[in-house]
Amino acid sequence: MTMPHRVPAEAEIRIERRQVEFSGDPRLLWDLAPEEPAFLWSRGSEEMIVSSGVAQGFEAAGPDRFREIAARLSRADLPRPLLVGGFAFDPAHAPAGEWSDFASLSFHLPRVAILLRPGRTELFAASADTAQAPGEVLDALEENLTQLVCRPKRTRSSLDLHVRARETDAEWQRSVSGALAEIESGQLEKLVLSRAVRVSSVEEFHVPRLTRHLSRAHPHANVFAVRRNGSTFLGASPETLACVENRELRTAAVAGTARRGDGASEEVAAAETLQTSVKERHEHQLVVADVVERIAPFCDQVKAEKTPETMSAGPVQHLRTPIRGTLLDDATFLDVVATLHPTPALGGLPRAEVASALNRHESSPRGWYGGGIGWMDGADGEISVAIRTALVRSGEATLHAGAGIVAGSEWTGELEETRLKMRTILEAFLEA
Repeated sequence: MTMPHRVPAEAEIRIERRQVEFSGDPRLLWDLAPEEPAFLWSRGSEEMIVSSGVAQGFEAAGPDRFREIAARLSRADLPRPLLVGGFAFDPAHAPAGEWSDFASLSFHLPRVAILLRPGRTELFAASADTAQAPGEVLDALEENLTQLVCRPKRTRSSLDLHVRARETDAEWQRSVSGALAEIESGQLEKLVLSRAVRVSSVEEFHVPRLTRHLSRAHPHANVFAVRRNGSTFLGASPETLACVENRELRTAAVAGTARRGDGASEEVAAAETLQTSVKERHEHQLVVADVVERIAPFCDQVKAEKTPETMSAGPVQHLRTPIRGTLLDDATFLDVVATLHPTPALGGLPRAEVASALNRHESSPRGWYGGGIGWMDGADGEISVAIRTALVRSGEATLHAGAGIVAGSEWTGELEETRLKMRTILEAFLEA
């Protein structure tokens, strides 16, 4: 099956969807064309999107990148489009180094996709090739899937991992101390600093196997993977930036972190400590207030729970406040994504100062870490916050994790928080 990378802008795109009976794992599609761009997004075992190839791509950069993409999509006038992709934390992100395959913002109409939803499996095809109609593409896809289901699963032949931090403890201490100095002087209220760790193996990492492990280990997380050339950005995010379904918006403030503990009694005790911590509740409330203020202009009503719940995410737990709203008639999914990103849980406050502060205090480029990954299907869509992540190329991977620095933070405690968060992904490399 031929899946071209690029399509002329003037090409007419034809789309077809087909409901099918399919009992296999949609991740099989990932290996169908290993040299093509691919995308995976899943929640548990009943919701999944896996795509391969590009029928038409949409990229943008700069402070108006979401508005630019929205305008291009409007001009494209695609019938029932499915768009998948993501974006970098920083709108000024320029592809370079290990992030050379990832634009500031990149969504695409896939050549083929499998959409698994409760009680329904759908195949999707988009074609600009006049010699091959979308229906023929779907016929070929069904034949390929039948063959793929019969293939034996790939297994790992060895385990020889090397893990090393990019920053020393002393460098992390200096970064935290610098952020605290600016908080104490009133320049900042909060700054989220990230760390990077490099993992290497003698054997190439297999992305479907990693995501399968992440889905089993974290059934409530949004597991994702985006392949560009030979690099794949993957993760298991506990946080949704925005989800819109039938004009109803769901988001949440997630901030404030504690160790989960060993056993039920320790977990309960840790949750109680988290709920009563002045420092963690203050950090959390900053995010709640910011999210509510930002989505209010796009909704006719916004409701945030008065008391945060405690949410478990692998070895840690967070404070989480669900927030809901109903979109106004002239508001769109991309409007909400643009106004919410980045939340103070990933950047800091005040927002206008965050970019320059991160340039002063972070040593590793974030790339798509802290950005967003997700899909759009008509007026609906969902974007996961790109945290608990790894950038994988062959047998090398770079893991990222962050910690929110506020008044009262201590560098050792924030260092331990990043280590706990990285365990979510590191365990997948160790056990998948």
